[in-house]
Amino acid sequence: MPDIKKARGITHVLRDTENFITLIRWSDNSQVTLGTNVLFQGTLGESTYLKWNIESRKKVSIPQPSLLQEYDRHIGGADLFDNLQSLYRIEIQSKKWYWTVIRFCLNGAVVNVYPILAAK
Repeated sequence: MPDIKKARGITHVLRDTENFITLIRWSDNSQVTLGTNVLFQGTLGESTYLKWNIESRKKVSIPQPSLLQEYDRHIGGADLFDNLQSLYRIEIQSKKWYWTVIRFCLNGAVVNVYPILAAK
């Protein structure tokens, strides 16, 4: 079955009010899917962003869920943590599953304490 490319800015929303889960699928160059348990009035609000359009050779306004803009605004901390954790990885190889958890906790402690030590 061929994958039909959807137009930019189309949003599909599924909400489960009993379990407080919201799924949002938004089409840009590819489909972006977000799942959240945040239920506030602005979750499904529409906002816009500017994207370059090759055919018209100018920036055009495309509708986007406001939840996606919130995600983009606050993702920096998680990306920074993942980046620093990959730089300061502790190598412990074992066939035991719990060493993976211990290694992740050690890496997280090193990454989280680094900015405090660097500031002194």
